[in-house]
Amino acid sequence: MLPRTSVNISRLPRSALVLGALLLIGIADFVYLTEFNVRTYPGFGDALRSGALAASGGSLPSWLPASASRIRRQRVQLGNKEWLVFDVPEYHLPMLLRLGTPIGLVEARESSTGYPWGLIGDWPDELTSVPVATTRSGFHVVRIDSTGECVATQELPPRAFVWKCPGAAG
Repeated sequence: MLPRTSVNISRLPRSALVLGALLLIGIADFVYLTEFNVRTYPGFGDALRSGALAASGGSLPSWLPASASRIRRQRVQLGNKEWLVFDVPEYHLPMLLRLGTPIGLVEARESSTGYPWGLIGDWPDELTSVPVATTRSGFHVVRIDSTGECVATQELPPRAFVWKCPGAAG
């Protein structure tokens, strides 16, 4: 015969309730910290009308070209990371590169450490933590010291990627 142990049943529901509440709070915190805030705009005019440009108090940079399309700004609470991806006609790529000072791929990769690139989808391989053997022709990165942003451009398809650079003034 097994020894009989006593269990105080009157305490079990209360402790289970407390444990359940703590578990729910932990899950809610995790969801909040990993929550993605995504804003998309078909074109520059849509972003302008919605007040998304910095000049209107929004989060999109004031230097965003009027020709920008498929604009997507994402933000994740964990680490307070924010980035921007948009398409632009190829003839506007040089204008974007003139906004800042060219930086090397190693520095660009280091400045983007900690971003959840695996969850983004179309982020370029050149900016992930995994080094690539060679950079594609037409891939360039500049740092805009006045705003604290890095901008990478690629020619095919013509697209720009923007994120905050540690060490830049902004």
